[in-house]
Amino acid sequence: MACKRSASARYRRLAVALPFLLVFGFHGVTFNIPKRMHEVAQDKGISDMEYLQGVSAAAESYKKSDQIAGRTGFIKALQKAMQKPGLYLVIGGKSLGKTKIMQKMDQVVAAYSPLLYVNMRHPPQPESTDALECLQAKAKDLWSAKYVPPWAGTVAGVMISLARVVGKESLKKGDAEGGVELAFSELLNVPKPQEFLWAFVDAAVSMKQIPTMIIDEANIAFPNTNGNGDSKSKREAASRALATFVAMTKESCKACVILPASDFAFPWGLQTLGFNKFDALQTIVIPEVEREPMLALLTEWGLPRDVAEEFYMIFGGNILLCQQAIDKLLEQFERGAEDSFDPFSVRGTDGLAGLAKDPLTREHLENLARQGWSPIEEGSADGETESQKGARIIAKKSFGGVINRETTTFLDQDLRDDMFSNRSTKQVLIPATIYLRNCIKVELQACEPSSAASQPSAAVWVCQLGSPDGEEFIGNAFQVKGVLANVDDLKEAIEKKEKLTIAASKINIHHQEDGRWVKDDEDSAVDRGKSKADCYRFTLPAGAAGAT
Repeated sequence: MACKRSASARYRRLAVALPFLLVFGFHGVTFNIPKRMHEVAQDKGISDMEYLQGVSAAAESYKKSDQIAGRTGFIKALQKAMQKPGLYLVIGGKSLGKTKIMQKMDQVVAAYSPLLYVNMRHPPQPESTDALECLQAKAKDLWSAKYVPPWAGTVAGVMISLARVVGKESLKKGDAEGGVELAFSELLNVPKPQEFLWAFVDAAVSMKQIPTMIIDEANIAFPNTNGNGDSKSKREAASRALATFVAMTKESCKACVILPASDFAFPWGLQTLGFNKFDALQTIVIPEVEREPMLALLTEWGLPRDVAEEFYMIFGGNILLCQQAIDKLLEQFERGAEDSFDPFSVRGTDGLAGLAKDPLTREHLENLARQGWSPIEEGSADGETESQKGARIIAKKSFGGVINRETTTFLDQDLRDDMFSNRSTKQVLIPATIYLRNCIKVELQACEPSSAASQPSAAVWVCQLGSPDGEEFIGNAFQVKGVLANVDDLKEAIEKKEKLTIAASKINIHHQEDGRWVKDDEDSAVDRGKSKADCYRFTLPAGAAGAT
């Protein structure tokens, strides 16, 4: 595999000077971001630095505020999850504002509901990675013998419920002087974290409440390294916490536990600790800010609409990434090096070149670049297919994530329907973010396929389509085999296989791209069709659908 690159020069050419039509298929005009920033500053009658400093200050102000841009569907999904017992995994790309949303929900919900929220990046128990220990420490920070939280209900109810939990029969007298304070003191002094959390859960349930525990940055509490580099005590604490959460949710149906992690590989880490996929009620994917709310935010910062749209096309709905891009521009304008601005170096993509070179992962990357998802071929109960292995590697490198039909996502519905249009497709790989999908496109263009990967296809799946404008399939998918160096060869193979009464040149070959059928040229390489889920579609002239 040879990569055509000269470090920053290649990216600079793609990012600033080359028509995006060639790289992304966005539009056919060159958009020079630094030049456009200079024009905006001139229109305002201020220097480039003054303009960018103002935009950067507005971005920083948003970052420090409690404002949440977009993602109302995601927030509603979390609120709905908290209304019933269950174990939820919340996974997604990095730096999407997940923690800000969780903290805002904690502020609102904890005022009237039994909620314990901990951020394992800043644990309430210093330097601890034990989720149970941190939850207990958070409870002691929130509550005291003199502060009974509002969700606890009536004085009598609190005393009776806590008396049952902590085993103090004398507390059942609802009018006992200092009874509530004494009861909470007993609860907070339950020594072992596991026993304390069960006491908390039982107390809340006895008061007809659904206790919720959110362990943010949960991948810190549940290591993803198969024991490599992790102490025995850390893994034991993780296993104990996981077993406790499964018991509280799946087994006893008493609590709601939410495990957010900015890591699509997080589920594999849980599996190494004995977590079974059936132990989780649901997986929710953290979305980026939607297009219109993101454009509104960027224009609030001071970007004109055309620049905001360009930012969204490149960086997606990732607020922090857009802020980093602005700060990068500011720094380069200050040095007089704005012409070297490279949007694809705003955030590192270490490991992507290796994935683009590896035949095991390249096909998935090509699918992600072309259509925004890649089907994963299922294996046996005991084995892993090459497709599954490649998807797992990409997820562990944080360039994509694996979802199934039951996963809650906030993708375009037509795109999601397309992903699972084939009933045999159980899982698909999606890009971690819009930005990383764009980085994948750039990397694939820079790296030529190896000679092994570019050999003519030996077997290709195809299926007849009623028309390129519809979804009606005629007959079942089938394979054609032979030396298929290009689409013209594929036409001849279909004509022979189906014994058609028309010439092969009359057949039209189509593939699906971004939800629409695109006709393939005769000299195009045959680079798909390795699975039924990704098969080529062909159409025939009217009256020529039958075989001889």
